[in-house]
Amino acid sequence: MLFFGIDSGTQGIRGLITDERGSIVADGSSRFTVLNAAVIEKHYEQSAMVWLDSLVEVIGQCITGLNQKGFKAEDITGIGIDGTSGTVIPIDSSFKPLGNALMYNDGRSDLEMVRVQKAGEDLSSKLGYRFKPSFSLPKILWIKENQPAIFEKTRYFVHQSDYIIGFLTGNYQSSDYTNALKTGYDLIDDCWPDFIESDLGIPLDRLPEVVSPGSIVGTVSKTASRLTGLSAFTRVSAGATDGIASALASGIKKPGDYNTTIGTTLVIKGLTDSIISDKQGRIYSHRHPDGYWIPGGASNTGGICLKHHFPDRDFKEMDLQVNLREPSGLITYPLTGKGERFPFQKPDAEGFTEGNIRDDVQLYTALLEGVAFTERLSYSVMENLGCEKADSIYTAGGAAKSDVWLQIRANILQRRLIVPKVVEAAMGSAILAASTIAFNGTSEAVAAMVGMEKEILPDSAAADKYEESYEGFLAGCRERGYTDGSAVV
Repeated sequence: MLFFGIDSGTQGIRGLITDERGSIVADGSSRFTVLNAAVIEKHYEQSAMVWLDSLVEVIGQCITGLNQKGFKAEDITGIGIDGTSGTVIPIDSSFKPLGNALMYNDGRSDLEMVRVQKAGEDLSSKLGYRFKPSFSLPKILWIKENQPAIFEKTRYFVHQSDYIIGFLTGNYQSSDYTNALKTGYDLIDDCWPDFIESDLGIPLDRLPEVVSPGSIVGTVSKTASRLTGLSAFTRVSAGATDGIASALASGIKKPGDYNTTIGTTLVIKGLTDSIISDKQGRIYSHRHPDGYWIPGGASNTGGICLKHHFPDRDFKEMDLQVNLREPSGLITYPLTGKGERFPFQKPDAEGFTEGNIRDDVQLYTALLEGVAFTERLSYSVMENLGCEKADSIYTAGGAAKSDVWLQIRANILQRRLIVPKVVEAAMGSAILAASTIAFNGTSEAVAAMVGMEKEILPDSAAADKYEESYEGFLAGCRERGYTDGSAVV
Protein backbone atom coordinates (compact mmCIF):
# COMPACT_ATOMS: atom_id res chain seq x y z
CA MET A 1 0.00 0.00 0.00
CA LEU A 2 1.13 3.55 -0.77
CA PHE A 3 0.33 6.67 1.24
CA PHE A 4 0.62 10.28 0.10
CA GLY A 5 1.67 12.83 2.72
CA ILE A 6 1.28 16.53 1.89
CA ASP A 7 2.78 19.32 4.00
CA SER A 8 1.47 22.83 3.44
CA GLY A 9 4.13 24.85 5.17
CA THR A 10 5.25 28.43 5.58
CA GLN A 11 6.89 28.81 2.18
CA GLY A 12 5.46 26.09 -0.03
CA ILE A 13 4.00 22.62 -0.47
CA ARG A 14 6.02 19.47 0.06
CA GLY A 15 4.74 16.00 -0.76
CA LEU A 16 5.97 12.43 -0.56
CA ILE A 17 4.58 8.99 -1.29
CA THR A 18 5.68 6.14 0.94
CA ASP A 19 4.83 2.51 1.49
CA GLU A 20 3.67 1.12 4.83
CA ARG A 21 7.31 0.49 5.84
CA GLY A 22 8.24 4.15 5.41
CA SER A 23 10.22 3.76 2.17
CA ILE A 24 9.77 6.81 -0.05
CA VAL A 25 8.69 6.03 -3.59
CA ALA A 26 8.23 9.57 -4.93
CA ASP A 27 8.39 13.15 -3.73
CA GLY A 28 8.01 16.73 -4.89
CA SER A 29 7.99 20.32 -3.73
CA SER A 30 6.88 23.76 -4.87
CA ARG A 31 7.50 27.19 -3.37
CA PHE A 32 4.57 29.53 -3.11
CA THR A 33 4.69 32.18 -5.83
CA VAL A 34 3.62 34.79 -3.28
CA LEU A 35 5.21 34.36 0.13
CA ASN A 36 3.52 35.15 3.43
CA ALA A 37 4.40 38.81 3.97
CA ALA A 38 3.10 41.63 6.12
CA VAL A 39 0.52 43.73 4.28
CA ILE A 40 0.80 46.25 7.10
CA GLU A 41 2.40 45.77 10.49
CA LYS A 42 1.26 42.51 12.10
CA HIS A 43 -1.04 41.71 9.14
CA TYR A 44 0.22 38.51 7.51
CA GLU A 45 -2.00 37.20 4.75
CA GLN A 46 -1.86 34.77 1.84
CA SER A 47 -4.22 33.79 -0.96
CA ALA A 48 -5.53 30.23 -0.81
CA MET A 49 -5.14 30.10 -4.60
CA VAL A 50 -1.38 30.18 -4.05
CA TRP A 51 -1.71 27.01 -1.97
CA LEU A 52 -3.72 25.24 -4.66
CA ASP A 53 -1.33 26.16 -7.47
CA SER A 54 1.59 24.66 -5.54
CA LEU A 55 -0.52 21.68 -4.47
CA VAL A 56 -1.38 20.74 -8.06
CA GLU A 57 2.27 21.12 -9.07
CA VAL A 58 3.49 18.87 -6.26
CA ILE A 59 0.87 16.20 -6.91
CA GLY A 60 1.94 16.16 -10.57
CA GLN A 61 5.60 15.78 -9.59
CA CYS A 62 4.81 12.89 -7.26
CA ILE A 63 2.62 11.05 -9.76
CA THR A 64 5.36 11.40 -12.38
CA GLY A 65 7.79 9.92 -9.87
CA LEU A 66 5.36 7.08 -9.21
CA ASN A 67 5.07 6.32 -12.90
CA GLN A 68 8.84 6.20 -13.23
CA LYS A 69 8.90 3.51 -10.52
CA GLY A 70 6.23 1.47 -12.27
CA PHE A 71 3.30 2.58 -10.09
CA LYS A 72 0.11 4.43 -10.97
CA ALA A 73 -1.98 7.04 -9.16
CA GLU A 74 -4.51 4.27 -8.52
CA ASP A 75 -1.94 2.59 -6.27
CA ILE A 76 -2.21 5.40 -3.69
CA THR A 77 -4.32 4.04 -0.82
CA GLY A 78 -4.71 7.16 1.29
CA ILE A 79 -3.79 10.84 1.50
CA GLY A 80 -2.96 12.92 4.60
CA ILE A 81 -2.44 16.69 4.75
CA ASP A 82 -1.01 19.04 7.37
CA GLY A 83 -1.01 22.84 7.51
CA THR A 84 0.30 25.77 9.50
CA SER A 85 -1.20 26.09 12.97
CA GLY A 86 -3.46 29.07 13.59
CA THR A 87 -4.04 29.92 9.92
CA VAL A 88 -7.72 30.56 9.17
CA ILE A 89 -9.73 31.53 6.09
CA PRO A 90 -13.42 32.50 5.67
CA ILE A 91 -15.31 30.72 2.87
CA ASP A 92 -18.83 31.30 1.56
CA SER A 93 -21.69 28.85 0.96
CA SER A 94 -20.09 27.89 -2.37
CA PHE A 95 -16.85 27.19 -0.48
CA LYS A 96 -15.06 30.07 -2.18
CA PRO A 97 -12.60 32.19 -0.15
CA LEU A 98 -13.99 35.55 0.89
CA GLY A 99 -10.53 37.01 1.24
CA ASN A 100 -6.99 36.06 2.03
CA ALA A 101 -6.14 33.63 4.79
CA LEU A 102 -4.96 35.19 8.05
CA MET A 103 -1.72 33.34 8.55
CA TYR A 104 -0.24 31.53 11.54
CA ASN A 105 2.01 34.51 12.36
CA ASP A 106 -0.64 37.21 11.93
CA GLY A 107 -0.73 39.31 15.10
CA ARG A 108 -3.43 41.89 14.42
CA SER A 109 -5.92 40.51 16.95
CA ASP A 110 -4.32 41.80 20.18
CA LEU A 111 -7.52 43.45 21.40
CA GLU A 112 -9.71 40.55 20.33
CA MET A 113 -7.41 38.12 22.11
CA VAL A 114 -8.12 39.89 25.42
CA ARG A 115 -11.87 39.48 24.85
CA VAL A 116 -11.48 35.83 23.87
CA GLN A 117 -9.34 35.09 26.93
CA LYS A 118 -11.89 36.72 29.24
CA ALA A 119 -14.82 34.89 27.66
CA GLY A 120 -12.95 31.60 27.49
CA GLU A 121 -11.32 31.69 30.93
CA ASP A 122 -13.00 28.45 32.01
CA LEU A 123 -11.81 26.63 28.89
CA SER A 124 -8.36 28.16 29.24
CA SER A 125 -8.08 26.91 32.83
CA LYS A 126 -9.47 23.52 31.91
CA LEU A 127 -7.00 22.92 29.08
CA GLY A 128 -4.08 24.72 30.69
CA TYR A 129 -3.25 27.34 28.10
CA ARG A 130 -3.91 30.99 27.32
CA PHE A 131 -5.21 32.42 24.06
CA LYS A 132 -2.75 34.38 21.92
CA PRO A 133 -3.13 36.70 18.92
CA SER A 134 -1.66 33.91 16.77
CA PHE A 135 -4.64 31.66 17.62
CA SER A 136 -7.44 31.27 15.08
CA LEU A 137 -10.33 32.30 17.34
CA PRO A 138 -9.12 35.88 18.00
CA LYS A 139 -8.57 36.24 14.24
CA ILE A 140 -12.15 35.17 13.54
CA LEU A 141 -13.36 37.74 16.09
CA TRP A 142 -11.19 40.35 14.36
CA ILE A 143 -12.94 39.59 11.06
CA LYS A 144 -16.31 39.93 12.80
CA GLU A 145 -15.41 43.31 14.28
CA ASN A 146 -13.46 44.78 11.38
CA GLN A 147 -14.85 43.10 8.25
CA PRO A 148 -18.55 42.65 9.04
CA ALA A 149 -19.56 42.18 5.39
CA ILE A 150 -17.15 39.27 5.04
CA PHE A 151 -18.26 37.84 8.38
CA GLU A 152 -21.93 37.87 7.37
CA LYS A 153 -21.17 36.07 4.10
CA THR A 154 -19.00 33.43 5.77
CA ARG A 155 -20.42 29.90 5.82
CA TYR A 156 -17.37 28.31 7.42
CA PHE A 157 -14.12 29.41 8.99
CA VAL A 158 -11.60 26.73 8.05
CA HIS A 159 -7.93 26.05 8.64
CA GLN A 160 -5.26 25.66 5.96
CA SER A 161 -5.29 21.87 5.75
CA ASP A 162 -9.12 21.86 5.99
CA TYR A 163 -9.31 24.01 2.87
CA ILE A 164 -6.92 21.81 0.91
CA ILE A 165 -8.84 18.71 1.98
CA GLY A 166 -12.01 20.44 0.83
CA PHE A 167 -10.46 21.14 -2.55
CA LEU A 168 -9.62 17.45 -2.96
CA THR A 169 -12.84 15.96 -1.58
CA GLY A 170 -15.55 18.62 -1.65
CA ASN A 171 -15.84 18.29 2.14
CA TYR A 172 -15.03 21.70 3.59
CA GLN A 173 -16.93 21.05 6.81
CA SER A 174 -14.38 18.87 8.63
CA SER A 175 -11.34 19.68 10.70
CA ASP A 176 -9.12 17.80 13.12
CA TYR A 177 -8.63 18.58 16.77
CA THR A 178 -5.00 19.65 16.47
CA ASN A 179 -6.02 22.49 14.16
CA ALA A 180 -9.22 23.17 16.12
CA LEU A 181 -7.37 23.73 19.41
CA LYS A 182 -6.46 27.32 18.48
CA THR A 183 -10.04 27.97 17.42
CA GLY A 184 -11.21 27.22 20.97
CA TYR A 185 -12.30 23.60 20.64
CA ASP A 186 -12.81 21.78 23.96
CA LEU A 187 -10.45 18.82 23.67
CA ILE A 188 -11.72 17.18 26.87
CA ASP A 189 -15.49 17.32 26.29
CA ASP A 190 -15.03 17.06 22.52
CA CYS A 191 -17.24 20.01 21.53
CA TRP A 192 -17.26 23.66 20.55
CA PRO A 193 -17.85 25.59 23.80
CA ASP A 194 -20.93 27.79 24.10
CA PHE A 195 -19.00 30.99 24.92
CA ILE A 196 -17.87 31.26 21.30
CA GLU A 197 -21.46 32.02 20.27
CA SER A 198 -22.98 33.43 23.46
CA ASP A 199 -20.13 35.79 24.41
CA LEU A 200 -18.31 36.44 21.14
CA GLY A 201 -21.23 36.30 18.71
CA ILE A 202 -19.65 33.72 16.43
CA PRO A 203 -22.30 31.13 15.43
CA LEU A 204 -21.07 27.61 16.17
CA ASP A 205 -22.49 26.34 12.89
CA ARG A 206 -19.83 28.38 11.09
CA LEU A 207 -17.14 26.21 12.63
CA PRO A 208 -16.25 22.81 11.17
CA GLU A 209 -17.05 19.36 12.52
CA VAL A 210 -14.02 18.12 14.43
CA VAL A 211 -12.62 14.58 14.14
CA SER A 212 -9.45 12.76 15.14
CA PRO A 213 -6.37 13.21 12.92
CA GLY A 214 -6.18 10.31 10.51
CA SER A 215 -9.95 9.79 10.34
CA ILE A 216 -11.28 9.34 6.82
CA VAL A 217 -13.17 12.51 5.86
CA GLY A 218 -13.78 11.87 2.18
CA THR A 219 -12.44 10.64 -1.13
CA VAL A 220 -10.88 12.46 -4.06
CA SER A 221 -13.69 13.97 -6.11
CA LYS A 222 -14.00 13.58 -9.86
CA THR A 223 -13.30 17.29 -10.26
CA ALA A 224 -10.12 17.12 -8.16
CA SER A 225 -9.09 13.95 -9.99
CA ARG A 226 -9.33 15.77 -13.30
CA LEU A 227 -7.36 18.77 -11.99
CA THR A 228 -4.61 16.85 -10.19
CA GLY A 229 -4.25 13.42 -11.78
CA LEU A 230 -5.11 11.66 -8.53
CA SER A 231 -7.39 8.67 -8.81
CA ALA A 232 -11.01 9.43 -7.97
CA PHE A 233 -12.27 7.82 -4.77
CA THR A 234 -8.80 7.68 -3.15
CA ARG A 235 -9.38 8.05 0.59
CA VAL A 236 -8.41 11.34 2.24
CA SER A 237 -7.76 11.61 5.99
CA ALA A 238 -8.23 14.46 8.42
CA GLY A 239 -4.88 16.12 8.80
CA ALA A 240 -2.99 17.85 11.59
CA THR A 241 -0.92 20.93 12.23
CA ASP A 242 2.54 20.88 10.68
CA GLY A 243 4.09 20.76 14.15
CA ILE A 244 2.16 17.64 15.12
CA ALA A 245 2.96 15.99 11.78
CA SER A 246 6.67 16.73 12.25
CA ALA A 247 6.61 15.33 15.78
CA LEU A 248 5.06 12.07 14.56
CA ALA A 249 7.61 11.83 11.74
CA SER A 250 10.41 12.18 14.29
CA GLY A 251 9.40 8.94 16.00
CA ILE A 252 7.53 9.86 19.21
CA LYS A 253 5.04 7.10 19.95
CA LYS A 254 4.71 6.53 23.72
CA PRO A 255 4.52 8.63 26.91
CA GLY A 256 7.97 9.92 27.81
CA ASP A 257 9.02 10.45 24.19
CA TYR A 258 9.96 14.01 23.17
CA ASN A 259 10.81 15.79 19.95
CA THR A 260 12.62 19.00 19.14
CA THR A 261 12.16 20.37 15.64
CA ILE A 262 14.42 23.28 14.73
CA GLY A 263 13.60 24.91 11.44
CA THR A 264 12.90 28.62 11.26
CA THR A 265 11.87 28.35 14.92
CA LEU A 266 12.41 25.88 17.76
CA VAL A 267 9.41 23.67 18.55
CA ILE A 268 9.22 21.05 21.31
CA LYS A 269 6.52 18.41 21.69
CA GLY A 270 6.20 15.29 23.82
CA LEU A 271 3.79 12.54 24.78
CA THR A 272 2.20 12.28 28.22
CA ASP A 273 -0.60 10.21 29.74
CA SER A 274 -2.37 13.26 31.15
CA ILE A 275 -2.82 16.87 30.14
CA ILE A 276 -0.09 19.32 31.23
CA SER A 277 -1.33 22.75 32.31
CA ASP A 278 0.58 26.02 32.30
CA LYS A 279 -1.08 29.13 33.73
CA GLN A 280 1.56 31.31 32.09
CA GLY A 281 0.60 30.04 28.64
CA ARG A 282 4.08 29.01 27.59
CA ILE A 283 2.93 25.56 26.52
CA TYR A 284 -0.35 23.96 25.50
CA SER A 285 -1.39 20.35 25.01
CA HIS A 286 -2.82 18.75 21.90
CA ARG A 287 -4.73 15.48 21.94
CA HIS A 288 -2.96 12.51 20.38
CA PRO A 289 -5.15 10.28 18.16
CA ASP A 290 -4.41 7.30 20.43
CA GLY A 291 -5.63 9.07 23.57
CA TYR A 292 -2.36 10.51 24.89
CA TRP A 293 -1.63 14.21 25.26
CA ILE A 294 0.99 16.19 23.34
CA PRO A 295 2.32 19.10 25.42
CA GLY A 296 4.59 21.51 23.64
CA GLY A 297 5.70 25.02 22.97
CA ALA A 298 7.36 27.08 20.28
CA SER A 299 10.13 29.63 20.65
CA ASN A 300 10.80 32.58 18.38
CA THR A 301 14.43 31.50 18.23
CA GLY A 302 15.73 28.84 15.86
CA GLY A 303 17.38 28.64 12.46
CA ILE A 304 16.09 32.12 11.66
CA CYS A 305 18.95 33.59 13.70
CA LEU A 306 21.55 32.09 11.33
CA LYS A 307 19.83 33.51 8.26
CA HIS A 308 19.48 36.85 10.02
CA HIS A 309 23.18 37.20 10.83
CA PHE A 310 24.62 35.34 7.84
CA PRO A 311 22.09 35.66 4.98
CA ASP A 312 24.54 34.81 2.20
CA ARG A 313 26.81 32.26 3.88
CA ASP A 314 27.07 28.52 3.37
CA PHE A 315 26.35 27.01 6.80
CA LYS A 316 27.97 23.69 5.88
CA GLU A 317 31.24 25.52 5.24
CA MET A 318 30.90 27.44 8.49
CA ASP A 319 30.28 24.17 10.35
CA LEU A 320 33.74 22.98 9.27
CA GLN A 321 35.33 25.86 11.19
CA VAL A 322 33.51 25.27 14.50
CA ASN A 323 35.59 23.98 17.41
CA LEU A 324 33.44 21.37 19.15
CA ARG A 325 35.83 20.99 22.07
CA GLU A 326 35.44 24.50 23.45
CA PRO A 327 32.48 26.87 24.01
CA SER A 328 32.48 30.02 21.90
CA GLY A 329 33.17 32.33 24.83
CA LEU A 330 30.06 34.37 24.04
CA ILE A 331 26.67 34.24 25.74
CA THR A 332 23.75 34.87 23.42
CA TYR A 333 19.99 34.70 23.42
CA PRO A 334 19.51 34.64 19.65
CA LEU A 335 16.19 36.44 19.21
CA THR A 336 16.12 38.34 15.91
CA GLY A 337 12.94 40.30 16.62
CA LYS A 338 11.03 41.55 19.62
CA GLY A 339 9.12 39.15 21.84
CA GLU A 340 9.42 35.58 23.08
CA ARG A 341 6.72 32.97 23.78
CA PHE A 342 8.67 29.91 25.01
CA PRO A 343 10.48 29.11 27.33
CA PHE A 344 9.05 32.34 28.76
CA GLN A 345 6.27 34.71 27.77
CA LYS A 346 7.78 38.17 27.29
CA PRO A 347 6.34 40.27 24.45
CA ASP A 348 9.08 42.88 24.89
CA ALA A 349 12.01 40.45 25.15
CA GLU A 350 14.99 41.16 22.92
CA GLY A 351 18.01 39.08 22.07
CA PHE A 352 21.37 39.75 23.66
CA THR A 353 25.02 38.84 23.18
CA GLU A 354 27.55 39.16 26.00
CA GLY A 355 31.28 39.14 25.29
CA ASN A 356 33.54 40.55 22.60
CA ILE A 357 32.94 39.10 19.15
CA ARG A 358 36.25 38.20 17.48
CA ASP A 359 35.01 36.92 14.14
CA ASP A 360 32.09 35.39 12.25
CA VAL A 361 32.92 31.82 13.23
CA GLN A 362 32.79 32.69 16.93
CA LEU A 363 29.42 34.42 16.51
CA TYR A 364 28.10 31.55 14.39
CA THR A 365 29.13 29.07 17.09
CA ALA A 366 27.52 31.23 19.78
CA LEU A 367 24.23 31.27 17.86
CA LEU A 368 24.23 27.47 17.65
CA GLU A 369 24.89 27.38 21.40
CA GLY A 370 22.23 30.00 22.12
CA VAL A 371 19.50 27.99 20.43
CA ALA A 372 20.66 24.91 22.36
CA PHE A 373 20.59 26.85 25.65
CA THR A 374 17.04 27.93 24.81
CA GLU A 375 16.15 24.31 24.12
CA ARG A 376 17.58 23.19 27.46
CA LEU A 377 15.69 25.88 29.37
CA SER A 378 12.53 24.88 27.52
CA TYR A 379 12.84 21.28 28.65
CA SER A 380 13.43 22.51 32.21
CA VAL A 381 10.16 24.44 32.03
CA MET A 382 8.27 21.39 30.77
CA GLU A 383 9.73 19.14 33.45
CA ASN A 384 8.83 21.64 36.18
CA LEU A 385 5.25 21.58 34.88
CA GLY A 386 5.08 17.80 35.26
CA CYS A 387 6.52 16.29 32.08
CA GLU A 388 8.70 13.24 32.54
CA LYS A 389 12.42 13.84 31.99
CA ALA A 390 13.68 12.07 28.89
CA ASP A 391 17.18 10.68 28.46
CA SER A 392 16.77 10.79 24.68
CA ILE A 393 15.22 13.35 22.36
CA TYR A 394 14.03 12.73 18.82
CA THR A 395 14.99 15.64 16.62
CA ALA A 396 14.02 16.93 13.19
CA GLY A 397 14.07 20.07 11.07
CA GLY A 398 16.92 21.73 9.21
CA ALA A 399 19.13 21.77 12.32
CA ALA A 400 19.09 17.96 12.37
CA LYS A 401 21.05 18.00 9.11
CA SER A 402 24.04 19.67 10.78
CA ASP A 403 26.27 17.19 12.63
CA VAL A 404 28.05 20.09 14.32
CA TRP A 405 24.83 21.58 15.67
CA LEU A 406 23.61 18.15 16.75
CA GLN A 407 26.79 17.59 18.77
CA ILE A 408 26.63 21.03 20.39
CA ARG A 409 23.01 20.40 21.36
CA ALA A 410 23.77 16.94 22.77
CA ASN A 411 26.62 18.41 24.83
CA ILE A 412 24.52 21.27 26.20
CA LEU A 413 21.40 19.16 26.81
CA GLN A 414 23.49 16.26 28.15
CA ARG A 415 21.10 13.87 26.44
CA ARG A 416 21.16 11.52 23.47
CA LEU A 417 19.71 12.89 20.24
CA ILE A 418 18.04 10.55 17.74
CA VAL A 419 17.64 11.62 14.11
CA PRO A 420 15.01 9.92 11.92
CA LYS A 421 15.71 9.06 8.29
CA VAL A 422 12.97 11.34 7.01
CA VAL A 423 12.82 14.59 8.95
CA GLU A 424 9.76 16.33 7.53
CA ALA A 425 6.10 16.95 8.21
CA ALA A 426 4.93 15.31 4.97
CA MET A 427 6.02 11.94 6.39
CA GLY A 428 3.89 12.62 9.46
CA SER A 429 0.89 13.25 7.22
CA ALA A 430 1.54 9.99 5.38
CA ILE A 431 1.70 8.24 8.76
CA LEU A 432 -1.69 9.68 9.72
CA ALA A 433 -3.17 8.51 6.42
CA ALA A 434 -1.82 5.01 7.06
CA SER A 435 -2.80 4.91 10.73
CA THR A 436 -6.47 4.06 10.16
CA ILE A 437 -6.06 2.10 6.93
CA ALA A 438 -2.99 -0.10 7.41
CA PHE A 439 -2.47 0.03 11.19
CA ASN A 440 -4.34 -0.03 14.47
CA GLY A 441 -3.58 3.52 15.46
CA THR A 442 -1.01 6.25 15.07
CA SER A 443 1.67 4.89 17.41
CA GLU A 444 1.66 1.56 15.60
CA ALA A 445 2.06 3.40 12.29
CA VAL A 446 4.95 5.46 13.68
CA ALA A 447 6.72 2.33 14.92
CA ALA A 448 6.44 0.70 11.50
CA MET A 449 7.13 3.67 9.24
CA VAL A 450 9.76 5.79 11.01
CA GLY A 451 13.33 4.62 10.59
CA MET A 452 16.27 6.05 12.52
CA GLU A 453 19.34 7.38 10.73
CA LYS A 454 21.73 8.07 13.60
CA GLU A 455 22.12 8.97 17.24
CA ILE A 456 24.41 11.52 18.82
CA LEU A 457 25.76 11.07 22.34
CA PRO A 458 27.02 13.94 24.50
CA ASP A 459 30.77 14.36 24.88
CA SER A 460 31.16 14.42 28.66
CA ALA A 461 34.30 16.58 28.63
CA ALA A 462 32.73 19.19 26.36
CA ALA A 463 29.43 19.01 28.26
CA ASP A 464 31.16 19.97 31.49
CA LYS A 465 32.68 23.05 29.84
CA TYR A 466 29.26 24.23 28.69
CA GLU A 467 27.89 24.34 32.23
CA GLU A 468 29.52 27.69 32.99
CA SER A 469 28.21 29.12 29.70
CA TYR A 470 24.71 27.87 30.45
CA GLU A 471 24.80 29.45 33.91
CA GLY A 472 25.81 32.70 32.22
CA PHE A 473 22.89 32.33 29.81
CA LEU A 474 20.47 31.86 32.71
CA ALA A 475 21.98 34.83 34.54
CA GLY A 476 21.54 37.00 31.45
CA CYS A 477 17.89 36.00 31.23
CA ARG A 478 17.33 36.71 34.95
CA GLU A 479 19.01 40.11 34.79
CA ARG A 480 16.64 41.17 32.01
CA GLY A 481 13.59 39.87 33.85
CA TYR A 482 12.90 37.10 31.34
CA THR A 483 12.96 34.38 33.99
CA ASP A 484 13.32 34.26 37.74
CA GLY A 485 15.23 31.00 37.65
CA SER A 486 12.35 28.95 39.05
CA ALA A 487 12.04 27.03 35.76
CA VAL A 488 15.53 25.61 36.00
CA VAL A 489 15.97 22.01 37.11
